[in-house]
Amino acid sequence: MKKNHSIIISFASIIVFWIIGSIFAYQHILNISQSMDKIYAHPFIVSNTARQIIADITAMHRHMKDVVLAENQPQLLTAIRLVDIREQSALQKFEIIRQRYLGNKQDIQESYNSFMAWQPIRQEVIDLIQNNNKKQAANITKEKGAEHVELLHQKINILLNYANNKASEFQEYKNRELFYTAIILCLMVFFATIVSFYFVYKFIKTSKASSRYMHLIDQNIMAAYFDADFVIKDITQELSRSFDIPKKQIIGTSNSTFFFDNTDNNVYLNMKKTIESGSCWSGDLQKKINNEKRWFDIQITPEFDSNYQKKGYTIILSDITDKKQIEEVSITDILTRLYNRNYFELILPKEINRAAREGKALSLIIMDIDFFKQYNDTYGHLQGDVALKAVANLILQKTQRSYDYAFRIGGEEFAILFICDGYERSSHFAEELRQGIDKLAIPHKTSNIADHLTASIGMACFKTPSNHTRDEMFKLVDDLLYQAKESGRNQLCSTEVNF
Repeated sequence: MKKNHSIIISFASIIVFWIIGSIFAYQHILNISQSMDKIYAHPFIVSNTARQIIADITAMHRHMKDVVLAENQPQLLTAIRLVDIREQSALQKFEIIRQRYLGNKQDIQESYNSFMAWQPIRQEVIDLIQNNNKKQAANITKEKGAEHVELLHQKINILLNYANNKASEFQEYKNRELFYTAIILCLMVFFATIVSFYFVYKFIKTSKASSRYMHLIDQNIMAAYFDADFVIKDITQELSRSFDIPKKQIIGTSNSTFFFDNTDNNVYLNMKKTIESGSCWSGDLQKKINNEKRWFDIQITPEFDSNYQKKGYTIILSDITDKKQIEEVSITDILTRLYNRNYFELILPKEINRAAREGKALSLIIMDIDFFKQYNDTYGHLQGDVALKAVANLILQKTQRSYDYAFRIGGEEFAILFICDGYERSSHFAEELRQGIDKLAIPHKTSNIADHLTASIGMACFKTPSNHTRDEMFKLVDDLLYQAKESGRNQLCSTEVNF
């Protein structure tokens, strides 16, 4: 648990650091992007436009010389038109600078005013030329016009220098942001690498520990996994060894044919219904391995996927053969191998409750061997034990269902308890048992009713057993046995209890 906690913390640290680093990197990249926009929006456009204005002014001054040197009217008009075109171009570029310039707007206004002050000079020169005063026009162009062009260059250079300085400033800021971004990214990569190595180390270490645990489970615990269709998909080596069957012969088989082959069908159906509902099921399983009877405690747990859909079941088994053998000794009559009186007292109330839960009737038989004291007196106790064993074996043969219980509750007195399907079938079963003892034909020359061993039987079928206590049920059937004896022995006296 501690290891898993460390891995989770490491993984969370990587995610948090990457998120923080990404935010910083994004912010710096955004700043760089904004700087590039500013370089484009102000310094780049303003400086280029300013240079174009200077080019227009220079061209205007050159075309004014052409005005002065024009030899005829067409040349004069062409030169004037070229001057006007350059002048309009410069005015448009002033508007572009006015929109983009980030510096002092007064610088733009002074440059614009200086440009507009050039128009009267231009017009004066044109008027002089049109009045054939070329000499004076040439002097104005060379002196006053040239000086004003130089002034315009100075004013425009103020804008140009500011734009160039801003471009350098933005470029420096961009380089600084790029450097910081690179530092952050390097730190992110470095830290993520360190944490990743730690995470991988922990993961490998945990995987090795998990592998060891899985190996220990595989080698020491009997477990199997089967899918939603109850087909076995995997088992541990310990289960394979304990059952003395190779894994490949078990995997792919149905759990009902492998684990529950000797189990009563009602028990199997109850188990299946329980686990299919999503609940866990536990119980005892008897299985014969190499002709040896073995007992296992079983725990079956449903497995669910991430969407809480049942995908299969895990079954864990524990060998309880020794425990069962000890229990069997404590609840079994040593002579006949039937259950003893103590177990009868224990199981009767449980079966009453079980019958009530399942809505079933419960039958109780009490049987007594007729004149058995005389038998022991005549044939001896050893032969009496042989006779008791013979009767017990017959009873065992008749009570093979999982819900059949046979007991020796006294010297020659036996009891049978079972869930029944109705009075008629229970009565028929009891009569078959009486006749079976008759057919054993065990000699009994001192019997008052036959020349062989016989038995008297009392039987009652309780339709609602939960309405009766254990003692009430026992007394009622014992009274029926007494009636059978009083009626001449070697007979069945039975009844159906409907209340």
